[in-house]
Amino acid sequence: MNFSSVIGLVNNAAFLLALCLLYNMLEYRHPGQKSTIWQLFTGVILGAIGIAIMCNPLDFGQGVVFDTRSVLLCISGFFFGTVPVLTAVLMTSAFRIFTGGVGAWTGAAVIVTSGAIGLGWRHLRPRDKECPGMGELYLLGVAVHTAMLVWMLSLPWKIAVEVLSQISLPVMLIYPAATSILGKMMVNQLKRKLSEEALRKSEELQRAMIAASPLAIIGLDPDGLVQSWNKSAQNMFGWNEKEVLGKFLPIVPENQYEAFTSLRNSVMEGDAISQVELMRQRRDGSLIEISLSAAPIYDKNGRAAAIISVIQDITERRQSEKERDKLQSQLFQAQKMESVGRLAGGVAHDYNNMLSVILGYTEMALAKLEPGHQLSYDLKEIMAAAQRSADITRQLLAFSRQQTIAPRVLYLNQAIADMLNMLRRLIGEDIDLAWHPLESLLPVYMDPSQVDQILVNLCVNARDAIADVGNITIETGIKTFDQAYCAENAGFVPGTFVLLSVSDDGCGMDRDTREHIFEPFFTTKKPGRGTGLGLAMVYGIVRQNKGFINIYTEPDQGTAFRIYLPPHKDLTEQVQDTKPAVPDRCGNETIMVVEDEQTILKMTRMMLERLGYKVLTAGSPGKAISLAGKYPGNINMLITDVVMPDMNGRELSEQLQSLYPDIKILFMSGYTANVIAHRGVLEKGVNFIQKPFSINDLASRVREVLDKA
Repeated sequence: MNFSSVIGLVNNAAFLLALCLLYNMLEYRHPGQKSTIWQLFTGVILGAIGIAIMCNPLDFGQGVVFDTRSVLLCISGFFFGTVPVLTAVLMTSAFRIFTGGVGAWTGAAVIVTSGAIGLGWRHLRPRDKECPGMGELYLLGVAVHTAMLVWMLSLPWKIAVEVLSQISLPVMLIYPAATSILGKMMVNQLKRKLSEEALRKSEELQRAMIAASPLAIIGLDPDGLVQSWNKSAQNMFGWNEKEVLGKFLPIVPENQYEAFTSLRNSVMEGDAISQVELMRQRRDGSLIEISLSAAPIYDKNGRAAAIISVIQDITERRQSEKERDKLQSQLFQAQKMESVGRLAGGVAHDYNNMLSVILGYTEMALAKLEPGHQLSYDLKEIMAAAQRSADITRQLLAFSRQQTIAPRVLYLNQAIADMLNMLRRLIGEDIDLAWHPLESLLPVYMDPSQVDQILVNLCVNARDAIADVGNITIETGIKTFDQAYCAENAGFVPGTFVLLSVSDDGCGMDRDTREHIFEPFFTTKKPGRGTGLGLAMVYGIVRQNKGFINIYTEPDQGTAFRIYLPPHKDLTEQVQDTKPAVPDRCGNETIMVVEDEQTILKMTRMMLERLGYKVLTAGSPGKAISLAGKYPGNINMLITDVVMPDMNGRELSEQLQSLYPDIKILFMSGYTANVIAHRGVLEKGVNFIQKPFSINDLASRVREVLDKA
């Protein structure tokens, strides 16, 4: 190997170093991302490097020179694309022709061929193929420099033979290797640039995600100083980024800082946390409930270098959950009360039938005895016990909303005023009863006896809650509920309502007692002081009249029951007298009694016959229709049970009215099952007597119905 060959190798090394330096200075971009100006600039730089190499060639004399421009141009075509390589080819070709010599045009041809092969290799290579390896780059070098040697044949034959004999082996040994080494350096640089670009895009994406995240994202260093603070953190807590960067986290309440430090140290040790619920403070000092997730960020040595925290404000969610739990509890309570009510109503119905027999026969037995007879006291005790039992069943029916009522238009102020004297006697002299009516109170539509039941039970309950002396206050008023209030109180509906309030300054109730206060047979009184049905009955009456009831109480702070009743809409209907006159209690009309319970049928017949009426009896609707069809005389009245097998009382009355158009109808039942009443409220024009009834009750009601026009 002669000295000139060494010079050529030095040129190759210089070229490689120069190109590496160039590529480190240039930012690699994908073909679709290059601007034309940038590509031209790149081509000029490549052309300048090529000219610099050509200024230090391996000179064979007679204008024949060798340098590494072929390596430069094929690599340029392969990696940089069309515009840069064409620019470099034009510059180097022009320079080669300018330098002249016998090999000028051959050198220009080698320049064009080298760039074309590199560019062709670039475009013919599959685009989805990975970056080229050393083997592929070596083959590229072999192809380019084989073509270069072929072009040597374009020289004069004597020169061509001399050149090929001296340069072929060094060229094929050094230039393909140089091509693969340079190409590999380009590939490595390309991969580094692509990695940097991917990293840059990833960081931009992360920054955009953090900035746009609805969650507060906070970064802390190992000492707990704030490193990052996104917009959501500012919105959530009130501090902006400039106010917190490089400072200790301001959102931790003082009383929780020790726990925060322990939690931070745990995360720094590698224990990530997820959705831990904590209290944190805002800039204005208010506390919010948050869900915290945090994890450590590791450096290249695998050590925790920072903490990233993701925070969600769950204050509204927690409030919604509390409201949902409250509504579920209210719904459960309502369902429980409804279930108990159905059970109570069924029990009351069966007891009413039995009590009707006990009261009826006891009353008739007393009527047969002489005054002062030794059995009179026993029978009166039986009758009193049966009457108390009837009161209990009436309370059960009221609670279950199956008590049949006859509502009418009335003013609460007048109804309450009529009860005040009786209520004062009921509660005793040690308790002061205050009455505060609202003037111009709207009327309500309900059974007056139900108002009496509400007042008596609430006042008795208040009396028993007062140990010695105290105060009970009865008030009336008007209350309007909006949609927001009704959303927080299950069962309430928006509108204007008439208020009836009974409050006391007694012992009050705790939360557990308050939750059970309207349940039947629940009582806090001593044995013998109450049945536990009074407030249950109040609850049933209020619900039956489409009203609501609230209770406000605290231990040792007294209790207030507030009842809201819908006002009566038809103000043209007059308020009725609540005490109708008692008609004459005897007659001689013909009455048909239909009852499937034989003992009640027999007892009712005996009562009516004692009152002077002619009585026809039937144990079923079918027998009643058959008897009515065969009876030769006129039947003035039908007294029928409401609920019977095969046919109810209403259907039977319609059948008999087709036979006797003027027949009067009186229904009797322990409960109506909505046959003659809607949700316990009697339909207009319907006559009804509640079981159990006395002979006086029956006489009064029968006479009243018969005398109606």
